Order: sequence, then structure tokens, then C-alpha cells
Amino acid sequence: MDSKALHRAVGGLLTRICPRGCTLVLDKDCGGDQHVPLFVSRDSHRYTACCKVDALLFDPDGVRAVVEVEESNLRPTQLCGKLLTTALATVYCHRRHNVIPMSRSVLFVQVLDPSRLKRNTAKLKQAQKLGDAISELLPLKRGSVTRYQPVWAVASTLVVNSGPGKQLFEAIRSHLSTSPG
Repeated sequence: MDSKALHRAVGGLLTRICPRGCTLVLDKDCGGDQHVPLFVSRDSHRYTACCKVDALLFDPDGVRAVVEVEESNLRPTQLCGKLLTTALATVYCHRRHNVIPMSRSVLFVQVLDPSRLKRNTAKLKQAQKLGDAISELLPLKRGSVTRYQPVWAVASTLVVNSGPGKQLFEAIRSHLSTSPG
């Protein structure tokens, strides 16, 4: 089983749907050629690093969407942890793009792979309940993540015009069509 197939499928889909005026940054697992680090301050050092994400989209208003792919670990700490570290970030910083601030309104998309789950598992319902709780919690008092969108997908289902691929496309399109603040 290819352990990064969903990452590459998400990267391919994002490449196809990235709107004009936005810049897409993909990490290596998603088909890019760099890490995608987020920091808690413009002073980008190891001690200010929050996390590395799988993909992000930015426009002149800053980082507008962050995409994280979870292919194997669907435990609550993993699902909530990446969201929180992303919410704490204030900038994306890389020598290729310098410092890009987080927009006042960031969409956090979590693409979740159910294919490795056991039959009749409670994980699907648990993740749905966590997603509902996250959405009720947003926006946080401090932080730029204002919207959470879980997408259940396997690599073979990611096409732009149907199923999870369409859900991912519509979430990003809808969010980017609104003013960031």
C-alpha cells in the first residue's frame, strides 16, 4: 500500500483548482519541493516554529487556506493538534516567498483517509463529533483559523467534479470568494 498516495492526490487536485491570484505551496509529500513551515512570529527561527503543513494557498491578503492530510493517524490529538498549531501561527515563512502573514480568515481543511479503519469502527463518528466541536469553537480568541472543513477521501476518489474532490474544491472556492476580514 502506497503510504503517501492521498497526499499526492490532494496535491494534484489543489494544483488543478488553485484560483488565479493565489499561490499554492505544496510540501514534498504532496508533490512540492519544500517544507511548508508556519511560525508564531515574523522572526522565523526554530524556537518560533509551530508546525509544517501539507499545503497552503495565499493571496495578497495573506495565507487564506491550509490543507492537512491524515492518511493513518485519526486519533483526536492528531486531528485537533494540527488545527491548534496552525491557529497559533501568524506567518508562513520560506526563503522562496519570504514572510507571508496569515489572513484574518483562514480555512483549515483536513483530508482524512478512512481506508485503514476497521469495519464498524467508532472513529468515523468520533471524528465527526470532533469536527462539529471544532467548528463551534471557531474562531478562536487569538488566531486566524475561522473555518474548519473535514473531507473524507481516498486517493482514487479525488476528482474535481464529484465526491470528496468536489467537496474540497467547493470549500476552498467558497472561502476564497469571501473577504478575509
